[in-house]
Amino acid sequence: MNQVMVSLIKPELPEKWQEILSDVITEPKELLRILELNNEGCAAIEEVILSGGDPLPASDRQLNWLIDQLGTSYHLSTLQIRTQIPVVVPQRLAQELVDILRNSALIIVVVLRCPHPHEMGCRLSEKSENRIENGVTLLYKKEIFNDINDISRILEELSKPLLAARILTHYLLLPDKVAGISHYAAGSAQAMSVMVEMQTELPGYLTPNLVMEEPGSAFQAQLL
Repeated sequence: MNQVMVSLIKPELPEKWQEILSDVITEPKELLRILELNNEGCAAIEEVILSGGDPLPASDRQLNWLIDQLGTSYHLSTLQIRTQIPVVVPQRLAQELVDILRNSALIIVVVLRCPHPHEMGCRLSEKSENRIENGVTLLYKKEIFNDINDISRILEELSKPLLAARILTHYLLLPDKVAGISHYAAGSAQAMSVMVEMQTELPGYLTPNLVMEEPGSAFQAQLL
């Protein structure tokens, strides 16, 4: 559980927090300490993002404890979980986990990472439909990679079965500029060209926004 990264969406932060609050927290108890300060009447932290790595290899018991603790925060309204696990192992969305999410006092949004149709598990549709019925919002994001999914046809093939699984598009992300993956990095011009092609073939609700993350920025930049 220590390796799960937790990001805070914060509309406004008191000055006294600046020394203790970073954009990414890797220790859940540190997150809870910050949220306890938040309950003292300071500016609201409204949403927590569990990211990674991936949070879902954690046990149901660990997730239940953390989600219960987050639910006691006075200002917190939404918990976003970013994960790839249910795409390749749909069985992870078992009823025990769904009950934990459904019974939370928070609005639960699960954002799935799925860059290619070949990664989808055959039982994803069956599992995800049950999750919608239980009040969990399912979205998906995908990164665009050179020579892997940088063709509009591949991304279109991904969007349609996800819609059939009741999972709506969120955004298409340019990969982060990190060492060792430059040969996979799709350029912004290339990605925008793919997006234009997708717009001619797909309805608006299946066409993602094209975004990128800039180092030091508090939000993603929307390119198209």
